Amino acid sequence: MIRIKKRGLHPDDIIKELKPHVLHLNWKIAQDHLIDRISRIQNITECPVIYIGSAGTNPKSRHTLAGRYQDLTRRHTAQYPVWALLYSGWELEYGWKVSDSPKELEAA
Repeated sequence: MIRIKKRGLHPDDIIKELKPHVLHLNWKIAQDHLIDRISRIQNITECPVIYIGSAGTNPKSRHTLAGRYQDLTRRHTAQYPVWALLYSGWELEYGWKVSDSPKELEAA
């Protein structure tokens, strides 16, 4: 999970500021992908936590805690929104919560 320590620009203003840079790429597939991902920041509410998925305990799985962290730095669907937030003055903290019943916690 990512905890919002300090909010910066409003999500609508972030998108408004970044969209011209994305459109400057002149590569429709990349433009559509980046705009879709960055637009997800509009879903951030007053809750100080941004949920980015669960991690399993099987060491052979890609979805371990370390694997999820690597995903966030390379290919996670939240990567571009996180970059947009950081660029726009937000302060974020990366963390996790251990649970004996992760499916129930994730559903909640």
